[in-house]
Amino acid sequence: MTTYFISDIHLHAGSSANSKLLLNFLETKGPTADAIYILGDLFAVWFGDDLAATYIDELKHALSKLATLNIPLYIMHGNRDFLLGDKFCQAAGCKLLADPCVINLYNNKILLTHGDLLCTQDSKYQKFRKFVQNPIIKFLFLSLPKWLRLKIGAWVQSKSVRNNNYSAKINPAILDVTPSEVITWLEKYQVNFMIHGHTHKPAIHTLNNTTRVVLGDWTNSSAKILAISAQDFKLVDLIATTPDQAQNVPHNAMPSSLSEL
Repeated sequence: MTTYFISDIHLHAGSSANSKLLLNFLETKGPTADAIYILGDLFAVWFGDDLAATYIDELKHALSKLATLNIPLYIMHGNRDFLLGDKFCQAAGCKLLADPCVINLYNNKILLTHGDLLCTQDSKYQKFRKFVQNPIIKFLFLSLPKWLRLKIGAWVQSKSVRNNNYSAKINPAILDVTPSEVITWLEKYQVNFMIHGHTHKPAIHTLNNTTRVVLGDWTNSSAKILAISAQDFKLVDLIATTPDQAQNVPHNAMPSSLSEL
């Protein structure tokens, strides 16, 4: 049996390829999974559980079908879909996770986070995040009429291209996790295994006796997810269809303490 971790699918009305890939994954791997964790940015944008679209309805149906099979489903907010609420989760049969949170999986404590909180060098983003994710701001926004939220959503999407241009001009290290922050979190939560997404740089990083797995964003050429069993864990590319052999790690290689940090 296997537990799957995915993130950064960025579903939207024009992402039919990603929608089909996700639905196929849920249909083929979901029924035999121990659990499925979605660690943020399932959607490219989200402006309220009352907004409807065909791709959203198809996804909710696929997830709820797994929920009826008693497959545990978990979802975490990302920087793009932090307005996902209880109504969506109830319809999909998912449990909303706090960011960060610690789980116990196959007798291993694992720290889960979307990942953007680790990018502390990007001070402008952190200030913006703190503002828009203020509970009062979220409440006020969701109280707006649906037509106005949709209009704001279209404006936000139009800005994404300019944001990409901004990202291309600054030091790439600023957009990645801050190494010292990773160590701080591992020590704070007393774990030696972390899983996150957000940075779109899928890899398995090891430092002394710790492991950090970065999930991939879903593009036309790659969709790397993490599969963990009682024996090992590996990054698997759903598009390439074969495991990334360099990322296949046996469980006996998992870290056991932070004593060497």
